[in-house]
Amino acid sequence: MKAIAWASRATFLLAYTLVVVTLLLWLLFPAAFLRQWTPRYFQAAFPGYSLEMEELALRFPGQLELGGLELAAVRGRNGGRELLVVEQLLLRPLPGESLRARGPVLQLAGRLAGGELEARLQGGELLGQYRLEGHFSALELGGVKLLEQTLGRELRGRLGGVFSLVLNRGSEEEEALQTMDLELELVDGVVGLKQPIFGHTLLPITSLAARIEGKGRTFQLSQGVVESSLFAAEFRGRLQLQQPLGESLLSIRGTLQPRPEFLKNIEDRQTAEGLRRRLAKGPLSFTISGSLQSPGIVFSGLAELMELLQPEGGG
Repeated sequence: MKAIAWASRATFLLAYTLVVVTLLLWLLFPAAFLRQWTPRYFQAAFPGYSLEMEELALRFPGQLELGGLELAAVRGRNGGRELLVVEQLLLRPLPGESLRARGPVLQLAGRLAGGELEARLQGGELLGQYRLEGHFSALELGGVKLLEQTLGRELRGRLGGVFSLVLNRGSEEEEALQTMDLELELVDGVVGLKQPIFGHTLLPITSLAARIEGKGRTFQLSQGVVESSLFAAEFRGRLQLQQPLGESLLSIRGTLQPRPEFLKNIEDRQTAEGLRRRLAKGPLSFTISGSLQSPGIVFSGLAELMELLQPEGGG
């Protein structure tokens, strides 16, 4: 009986202590200080960027809630551009994993651009590097301002993917990203064209998948597959980052199998018939090159026919 009574008292004291500590943390939590300190620490870690925050609060069990986050470039030719807006971000420390990794490990869950993000952030090499791994789903392309600003065209669709990034602390904007491995999937998309292609000013995308991987400023594009009501295509290539991002250089090669709808906007019968004869021989080979903002597309074996369709040559 004495043992039971002692265990009951010990349980009560432990519960009472936890309640008191919880209340103290809640009442004394320095939210205002952290709301000011966090953006300063972030900019010290990544000088090429700024972070603004509207809300910061402690949530139990053991979570920080950040709201109204805005990430922007502050240096270089991207200076002043808003890159990303995160509506809500929950941070939860993982003590066990932190001990094993010998550095801080956080679990992240957030809402941005109408979609969701789940990730794991790990600091390493005495916090000189950060590894961010996770996945996102149902992001609305129209809500990702970085893409519209970079590409300078209409974008719609829902974007999902799996990613792994290694970031360098204390680096300028162009050197912050050390390595990236990104698998993307876009569904129900629309891409606006600056110049018509075969009479089309919008390209509907049923689905698009691709992998982007590399380090520094050079990235390889592979496993590219596009399904559209207008065509089916496969592609691969390379992306060379530049400042500003819209001037990054793109080099893509692929094959495209048009569907009947692809040629419906061509009014000249002779041109349309010539294209149909060519397409009967098999898929078209194409290359896309130039900057992200103003790429050009060339279809192999269609030089004479394409001259009849000018200025329909760029997208």
